[in-house]
Amino acid sequence: MANREYDVFISYASENGDEARWLRQILKNEGWKSFLADEDLNKNLGKAQWSKKIDETLDRSGLVIVLVSPESMKSRWVEYEWRSTHTDILSGQPGLIIPCCLRKIGPDDLGRALRRYQSIDLRDPGRKQHEVERLLDLIEGYLKKPIGKRKERNLRRILSLEGGGSRILISCRVLARLEEKLHKLKGQQLRLADYFDIIVGTSAGGVLACLLSLPDKSTAEIVKGFKTKLPDAFKKNHFPMRFLKNRYQSSGVREAFSQIFGNVKLSELTTACLIPTYELTQRRPMLLGQHRAKDGYHPDMPAVDAALASVSIPILFEPYKLTLPEQETLHLVDGCLFARNPSNLAFEEARSFLSPRPLASEICLLSLGNGQLPDRKYDPKQWFIWNWIPEIIQIPMDATADLVHEHFTKLYKSLGFPNQYLRIDADLSIDASRTFQFDDVKQDTLDELDRLGNRLASRFDRELEAFAQLLVKDG
Repeated sequence: MANREYDVFISYASENGDEARWLRQILKNEGWKSFLADEDLNKNLGKAQWSKKIDETLDRSGLVIVLVSPESMKSRWVEYEWRSTHTDILSGQPGLIIPCCLRKIGPDDLGRALRRYQSIDLRDPGRKQHEVERLLDLIEGYLKKPIGKRKERNLRRILSLEGGGSRILISCRVLARLEEKLHKLKGQQLRLADYFDIIVGTSAGGVLACLLSLPDKSTAEIVKGFKTKLPDAFKKNHFPMRFLKNRYQSSGVREAFSQIFGNVKLSELTTACLIPTYELTQRRPMLLGQHRAKDGYHPDMPAVDAALASVSIPILFEPYKLTLPEQETLHLVDGCLFARNPSNLAFEEARSFLSPRPLASEICLLSLGNGQLPDRKYDPKQWFIWNWIPEIIQIPMDATADLVHEHFTKLYKSLGFPNQYLRIDADLSIDASRTFQFDDVKQDTLDELDRLGNRLASRFDRELEAFAQLLVKDG
């Protein structure tokens, strides 16, 4: 509704006033203007005038949220408000009703008319925050943006980088191509990282996120240095007992990373970056980042240590040991185990830390993968235990990565801005003559990965050109 006075009309029983005011505050924090009868109408109005004002306000509201409770189901006013809107919708007029279930009334208990709309279940405290996020997504998906706010959309830009060991060179080449396009549009004075508000990466992608955030480093220089140092990072353990614990020496990767990062601390990086890790002692995800170190969410540390934590892949490298100021010791491993495709973490981090909190429609997201493995040609029914062991790890990683991509494709399409999400990933069964192991750092392999990355960038040249235009849109 172009001439709406309110974004949201909240329909509720007087007994649910506290919940209504709580919801109104959440909507206000997100920039949505809501109508609450008890606060926005003169209580001294007569019944006829009250009814007229309610009708006028419903006509000037973008959508209706119904707080569903035992009390509201008995309220004639609540039923009048949502049912009159429902009748308008059935007659072809624009409108949306979102039932929000409280206490004893759940989605399955709704009448037939309300069941036709997507509902929000606020009964479980443990899922309340998740359901509130769903509600906000529904509102934004329908109304696009609040009235009287953000007249010009100020886009926030996110870069999401998957790992893959040596295959990270594929992403490096795609990013180098993107930087070239940005230079043609805006000149040579800015780096790729200057066009992103936050960069998130897992495993080798986390290392690349830190490298891109280093001051005075172009993507071309980073690619060259990365390719040179990769072979030094994989030094095998030759002692039998150590080899049974982890295949490679941590000293090799530390030495290689130290030559690249020097003494730069995480907080001294120039762009907000996020590195997902998993903490083994307390069994929980731990997110490291430049902005998180600055804000005291975790101790500041050398960037090389954050990079080491990012690539502490179980079996290959020993866990990274982090000692907190209070002498507590944590052991961190690679976050790709729970977030191979970190786009969802990047998206939530942007909405949590960037100020003002951006709407989903104000975020543009570039997501880079480093090769989908080819389809298997054999019968899984014939697998033995040793066939299943690696699959138990690989299956959830692949599945969650695919689901994240599917989610964002649908989200940006529903918002009406599909061009603000770009996913680029190589299909190794088509693009390459072989499958690349992530610890294969022979020179001919690195050269082939370089060529593969350049071919992929050429194939997506038009999409990269359009995304570069999007990145420079607001200067």
